[in-house]
Amino acid sequence: MESEHRGSLVESVGRSVRGLLGRLTGLFLLLAVSPLVIASVLILHNGQAALEENIGLQLSAQAEHIAESLDHLRANSQASLKDWAKLSVMHDLNEGDPAGRITETLTALAQGQRVWSSLMAISPGGKVVAAGLPHRIGESVTDQSWFEHKPTEMHLKWQPFQWKTQEGGYYFVAPIIHEGKSRSLIGYLSAYLSPLQLDDHVRGILYPLSSKAHEAQGSVLLFNNKEGMLFLSQPGQTQDSVRVGQDLFSQDWLQDLRKSRAGMPSPLRTWAILTANDGRQFLVGHTGEQGRPRAGSFVGVARPLDQAYEPIYRLQRQIVGIGFVLAGLAAVLAIFVATRLGRPIEQLTKSAEAVASGDFAPNRLPVWRQDEIGSLARTFDRMREDLQLFTKDLEERVQARTAELESVNRQLQRQHGFLRQVLDMNPNFIFAKDREGRFTLANLAVADAYGTSVDALVGRTDADFSARAEEAERIQRVDLAVVEKGQEQVIAEEALTDATGKVRWLRTVKRPLVGPDGRHDQVLSVAVDITALRDALHAVRLSEQRFHQMVGQVKDYSIVMLDPGGLVVHWNDGAQRIMGYTAGDIVGRHFSYFYSAEDVGGDKPTRLLAQAAEQGSVEDEGWRLRKDGSKFWARAAIAAIYDEAGKLIGFSQLTRDLTVQKEAESDKTLLEAQLRQAQKMEAVGRLAGGVAHDFNNLLTVITGFSEILQMSIKPGDPLQQAVQEIVKAAGRAANLTQQLLAFSRKQVIQPTQLSLNDVVAQIERLLHKLIGEDIQLEPVFADDLAPVKADRGQIDQVIMNLAVNARDAMPKGGRLLLRTDNVVITPERGEPTGIVKPGRYACLEVRDTGCGMDEETKARVFEPFFTTKESGKGTGLGLSTVYGIVKQSGGFVTVESELGKGASFRVYFPAVETESPAEPQADGTRLIKPFCKEKEATILLVEDEAGIRRLFQELLASYGYKVLTAHDGEAGVTVGNSHSGPIDLLVTDVVMPNLSGVEMAQRLLSKYPQLKVLYMSGYTDESIVQHGVLEPGVAFLSKPFKPQVLVDRVQQILAAA
Repeated sequence: MESEHRGSLVESVGRSVRGLLGRLTGLFLLLAVSPLVIASVLILHNGQAALEENIGLQLSAQAEHIAESLDHLRANSQASLKDWAKLSVMHDLNEGDPAGRITETLTALAQGQRVWSSLMAISPGGKVVAAGLPHRIGESVTDQSWFEHKPTEMHLKWQPFQWKTQEGGYYFVAPIIHEGKSRSLIGYLSAYLSPLQLDDHVRGILYPLSSKAHEAQGSVLLFNNKEGMLFLSQPGQTQDSVRVGQDLFSQDWLQDLRKSRAGMPSPLRTWAILTANDGRQFLVGHTGEQGRPRAGSFVGVARPLDQAYEPIYRLQRQIVGIGFVLAGLAAVLAIFVATRLGRPIEQLTKSAEAVASGDFAPNRLPVWRQDEIGSLARTFDRMREDLQLFTKDLEERVQARTAELESVNRQLQRQHGFLRQVLDMNPNFIFAKDREGRFTLANLAVADAYGTSVDALVGRTDADFSARAEEAERIQRVDLAVVEKGQEQVIAEEALTDATGKVRWLRTVKRPLVGPDGRHDQVLSVAVDITALRDALHAVRLSEQRFHQMVGQVKDYSIVMLDPGGLVVHWNDGAQRIMGYTAGDIVGRHFSYFYSAEDVGGDKPTRLLAQAAEQGSVEDEGWRLRKDGSKFWARAAIAAIYDEAGKLIGFSQLTRDLTVQKEAESDKTLLEAQLRQAQKMEAVGRLAGGVAHDFNNLLTVITGFSEILQMSIKPGDPLQQAVQEIVKAAGRAANLTQQLLAFSRKQVIQPTQLSLNDVVAQIERLLHKLIGEDIQLEPVFADDLAPVKADRGQIDQVIMNLAVNARDAMPKGGRLLLRTDNVVITPERGEPTGIVKPGRYACLEVRDTGCGMDEETKARVFEPFFTTKESGKGTGLGLSTVYGIVKQSGGFVTVESELGKGASFRVYFPAVETESPAEPQADGTRLIKPFCKEKEATILLVEDEAGIRRLFQELLASYGYKVLTAHDGEAGVTVGNSHSGPIDLLVTDVVMPNLSGVEMAQRLLSKYPQLKVLYMSGYTDESIVQHGVLEPGVAFLSKPFKPQVLVDRVQQILAAA
């Protein structure tokens, strides 16, 4: 019984052991297989997502590249269609293309492009007038969805594809415009691009982008965002499986695409999974809902989902196989595996999850183990590395291919531009024509000859530009013969009439060109313009005859032929006319015979021949002698003549008489010098006027305060003499400023009508005392001398200054002539110096017999402060004052002088008509009865100089006046408007900052209508004085003036009021 119990125990233990082993084995199998199953599921799910994204991005990149290519195709097609619509042959559409030229052109264009299925010219009413496919002529397209009547727009339309009728695709439509005085629509030019042609175009783009064959398998192209139509099938598939033009997806495939993307982590990504009409699922990479082409088109590349998931399925099968191997070993290694299985499985699970999430970073896997776990870890790690390398390699290939295509495109553009520059820089004519004589290629030289551009020339014939129909027919006949015979032809000379009507001679080589069909369909021509060479050869043949004719007939030029030694061997009629010598007089003599003695003495003729022999030619200008002894200014060109061996055989001398031009040039130089002198005097005058104005302000202050100071000093005071010297110096300075103002024409003058005869007669006695007894004064008066209008005092000053200047030029005595005369200056009879303008003048001439002046002194004689006297003996303002006074009076002054021959000053005053004598006026400087102080007057004093303002304020206040002051015009208006009482007199400077005295007075008169105004200034302003003439009725004091003058004038004005 015990043994049975032991046996049952052993059996029980054995069953327990077996049960434990079974449970351990089952647990191990569960622990070993479950992670593999989970990893397989995770890899299938997460790895599938990563693989979907990688392949989707690859397909999206392919779709973007195809869209760009279709953009270029569409842009190029539109540009070509626009250019074709501008061809002159399209104007035949108005007459319905009676000669069939449009049809021929469209057929040729379609064959040349190999892109269009149909080209049609359509009338504005929608009728096909001409077509590349003749059977379409006469059709009406008004019921077609792609046709719209838009007069000036170019548009394209997509027509849904109908497999049964083989219709659908892109229609491009461009308007045909007649460019005349007014632009008008003739019709439309349309082109059709079929799906089969797009299939050919896109097939060459899609599959070369895939560097591995398996990447291209199963790819299909989707194009059009409405019907989901299939345009390109995978390689090797038949039309029964997937046909071009077939609707691969449902009509609502765009909505399905949005729904599919809406549930994705990134709804904006450009790929999705769609289910086709036959139930298959596709992975679609696309250009986006707003993708290219931009005219409503959509581009997508699709791959069957089962093919896209093939790497995942293959990995899953590997994992399942590994699981079965591990399950077989689990029974043997149950205990061992059971104790060490948890951690490796956990590591594998984490690694699988990381790979499924797109993280390919290496993890700590038990790859060092030599068991199934290690093998699984190593297999998984290799799978991770393969996926990582695959993804990286795919991205690099896409980037490299994109960069390569961009580089090739740029290179093609540069090469095209380079070839165009090479053609256009070639001066020879390079062009090609088709059988109809239309230009298919031309360089800039051809376009320039026809007076057009290269673009306008292509597509047109010689007859479109040539004015000679027979010439264009001859050229086309020769070109057609070269094409038909297929033989090169060289034309030694052929005429071409260019756009200017000039006939150009060409040497042309014409060679036939072979077209795509193996036939000669064009002629290439290279022509060299030999017009100049032909003309030169013709000129050489006639040169001798023309030379003799030219030399014999030229009258304006002296043409002389010399031997190597300079002896005259030929003498033409022009030489005889210019120099007076006949051929018999001069032939055999040396050509220096008509040079001046000075030139011959300097060996100039010999030197000219030597230079011509050395340099080939030489030019020279100078005075030459005629036979009668007179001089003429000659410009001569001497050229050496050599024979074919280079030996000197003589010289040719061409001489022109330029005496008239030389004299005109001298006159021009003189006038330019006079203009510069006048401009200089004007600039100096402006400077002098400005300086005098500033000095007058200063002198007014000095004079005024000096006199006030003088009155306050008691007799016998030591300071009295010093103050008197200040007053005298200020007086002399005032005289200087008056002379500066006279020169600058800024002083106040009071012109009256007077006779220069009377002025000279009245001042004659004073002049006798002024010039001394050793100088003889001779006045000469003209009868009926015209009156002038000028300031009498200034005229006296002019005569005295000129007399003093003449006296100083005759220190040992002499003769001084004062002569008056009537002078009329006309353009034909001008004054000798050319300074005086045409008109009637009364002239005063002051002539002396003194030392005279050189040219340099005469040029500066009227400049202020210029003097030739010793230091301290002259101010240099005498003649400048004369100049200013005469100019201010509207006259002119000239000087003629030579050293040792005296000087003559002529003063021209404009003559005036005789006027009635003016009414005598009261002397403004006469003192009147002092103003009564019982009636106190208010004076507004406005002066921008602070010293003058303070002086006049104290002076007027001392006489009992109430004085209001302001520092400028704006302040004067403010003070006047703010004063509550009356203002009797406004004393103001004329020129002030911000607001002038005149403008200020006009503003104050609105408040004080009875206001009297007294103006004062260092020089006159245009608002008070016009051209130096004081306007009547305006009270004015010229600075500087003494204080008593101001007081007297104020009392005079107030008393008159």
